[in-house]
Amino acid sequence: IAKIRIPPLLPKEEVLLLADPQTSGGLLMFVPQERVEALVRALENEGEGAWVIGRTHAMPETGIPCITVI
Repeated sequence: IAKIRIPPLLPKEEVLLLADPQTSGGLLMFVPQERVEALVRALENEGEGAWVIGRTHAMPETGIPCITVI
């Protein structure tokens, strides 16, 4: 989390969820939007769970990459 820029209005509780030790062992992947559905299907076909939990985009005012958790 040290290198992630977090919007100042994001509640501290939500920020802490991104680094919750209970999620240890999970895998977070960044995938181009056009490949998301195919990847989720492929993982599910192998018996793995897969969920889209957010999107990345550039912050309009700075152009810095930003993660939006959905």
